[in-house]
Amino acid sequence: MRMKDGRPNRSSNFASCVVGTIFVAFIIIIMLILFFSVFKAKDPKIIINAVQLPNFHVSSSSAADLNPNDGESTVNFTISVYLTVKNPNRGTFNYYDSSLELNYDGDQIGFMLLPAGKVMPQSSRFMAVTLSVQPFPAAASARNPDTVGVGVLAIHTKLKMAGRVRVLHFFTHHAQAYADCEIRIASDDGSVRNFQCTGP
Repeated sequence: MRMKDGRPNRSSNFASCVVGTIFVAFIIIIMLILFFSVFKAKDPKIIINAVQLPNFHVSSSSAADLNPNDGESTVNFTISVYLTVKNPNRGTFNYYDSSLELNYDGDQIGFMLLPAGKVMPQSSRFMAVTLSVQPFPAAASARNPDTVGVGVLAIHTKLKMAGRVRVLHFFTHHAQAYADCEIRIASDDGSVRNFQCTGP
C-alpha cells in the first residue's frame, strides 16, 4: 500500500516539473520576442532644422569681389547648427562621444567636441551647436568641385553622436547617429543659400 501511495506523489511531482518547465520556457520565449521586436535597440536619428552664420567676415576689400580663384581672400565666421535628436528606443540614449567637424576644400577648418547628455526614451531633444571658425583661404582648387561660381562657398559639416542605450535595465547596446551636410554660403553677406544633409 505504501508503494501505491507513493506512485501518485511521484507522478504529481513529475507533472508539476513539466508544467513549471513549460511555463519558464514560455516566459523566455515571450521575453526574446519582446527583446528582438518591441525592445530592439535602434540608432537615434539627427535632423538638421536650420543653419545660420551670425558672424561672417571676408578679408577682401569688397565681399562681392570674392573670387574662388583669388588666393589672397580669407574668410572667418561663426556657424550655428540647430538640430533635433530623436530617440526611438524604449531606453534612454546616453551620448558621450560626440563632435562637430567643418571642412572646406578638403581641409578641416573647424572642430569641437560636444558635451555629454541624454535623450529620454521615445522622445526628441532640440539642440543648438555653435562653432567659431578661424580665418582660412577662400580659394578653390582642382580638388574641390563643390565651390561653384563667384561668391559661393561650399562647407561640409560632419555631426556625430555616439553612446549607449540600455534596454530592460539589463542589456546595453552601442548606438550612434550622424548627419553629413553640404552648406552653400553666399560670400557677400554670409547667408545660407541652401543645405543638404544625409544620415542613416
